[in-house]
Amino acid sequence: MKTKFILLLFLLFYTSFCFGQKMFETKIYFPPQLNYKSYAISYDSGSGEIPVSNKINNVTISDTLKSIYAVIKVNFLGKNNQIMFTDNFWVKDKGSTITYFNKTNQYRFNFPSLNPALNFKMLNALNQMQEVQSNYLKYIYREKINLNKFLKNNSEKLELNDSVTLIKYLKNKQDIEKKSYEFILNNKTSYYSFLLFKDYLMYSNYNIDSLTYLYHLFSKELINSFYGKKISIFLNAKSLKVGSDAPEFELYDLNNEKIVVNNEKITLLIFWATWCKPCMEEIPVLLQIRKKFPKENLNIIAISLDKKVETIKEAVQKNDMNWINSISNNDILDKYISKGIPEIFLIKNKKIIYTRNLEKFDDIKNLMYLNKTLNELNYKIEADSF
Repeated sequence: MKTKFILLLFLLFYTSFCFGQKMFETKIYFPPQLNYKSYAISYDSGSGEIPVSNKINNVTISDTLKSIYAVIKVNFLGKNNQIMFTDNFWVKDKGSTITYFNKTNQYRFNFPSLNPALNFKMLNALNQMQEVQSNYLKYIYREKINLNKFLKNNSEKLELNDSVTLIKYLKNKQDIEKKSYEFILNNKTSYYSFLLFKDYLMYSNYNIDSLTYLYHLFSKELINSFYGKKISIFLNAKSLKVGSDAPEFELYDLNNEKIVVNNEKITLLIFWATWCKPCMEEIPVLLQIRKKFPKENLNIIAISLDKKVETIKEAVQKNDMNWINSISNNDILDKYISKGIPEIFLIKNKKIIYTRNLEKFDDIKNLMYLNKTLNELNYKIEADSF
């Protein structure tokens, strides 16, 4: 009797769980004469983009809905599978259809260059461009034109890292970021604003307080969604500074052995990659730090963003990187990295006592402030040992 009761409870829980999950189903139809290899379809139901395999011109997509909308992406391809144009559609838990047909002479949008060869009609679906994106493009049009002109006229100087040109570039970029912030602020209930924040603005140089304020203007449903929680973790990483608690992490070395961090030691976390030129330029400086500060006093853990362990091992051997080496995982990247690499953190007693952005522009290649901090710490360690 007891076993039957437990089984009944399990069935009730399982049934309520399954029925509590919203599902979406979308059917997409293309003209029969269109080659199915000329487009690529993917979707994101709220926890990551998933490609859709298609070998005929009728496609059905069905999955659990984990956000307010699922985003259906249709990429139209040119030579060498280069993406020429993308349609983004939003669908909910109602059955929806998207039907493409040969285009009339009318433009689909107010931007002639953004009009593909096909038009479409929808049932229970929304088109991102028609809903809000076209308004956003109009809103930043002037700033976008200015940035494109600047990049066209100054590409060589930027490649040479000319400081005056770099400052002007950042100013142009900040103009777009400012307009984007204003747009989201004025359209905070739009799902597109949430996507714009997630995919663009949160990676900008906007100060953390302004970004956090804007983030909390979104609905609770979005904040509690998969992406909402990821954004929260990212904003926490962006707010890391001297005095912040060092986020806990789990790492494995290149031989897949778990890395155990001795919290009684000072730990230097280095985020790098073989394809990152500034990262590779800093290795000789870091090797000098390793030589100067022994393993007994300083943990050094280098976390590579390379995809293949073999690539990392080759670089480690070639450059004699005699410290703990690891390959990155999403957990530690989400918790620590918000501004790209190279990035360095110095941790003592589970507190951050140094970040790479403390370096002055002229001193950053030599990591002067890091050396100064380590010298002071080493002096204290040596004094305490007497």
